[in-house]
Amino acid sequence: MASLKQAELVELAVDEYVEHHREDFSLRMERAQEALLGGKTSTLAYSLGVDEADVERVGGIASNQAGHRHRAGDPYPAAPTPPL
Repeated sequence: MASLKQAELVELAVDEYVEHHREDFSLRMERAQEALLGGKTSTLAYSLGVDEADVERVGGIASNQAGHRHRAGDPYPAAPTPPL
């Protein structure tokens, strides 16, 4: 190991970390896909780290609150959507 360059050592460390956490990464990706496919409430709940019931409890999300695109004549342009 003493003969390894820093970049090679970092690469080995990253590979080992990914290998040891592969199942966790897979589960997180599946959950993210489920949230995105579940609609606006599910996606919002996932991005906030809360349950969908919590989003509903505080008023839910109306169709005009997310995913709105500005059209000519709209008095208020939509705010940019943050990345997930």
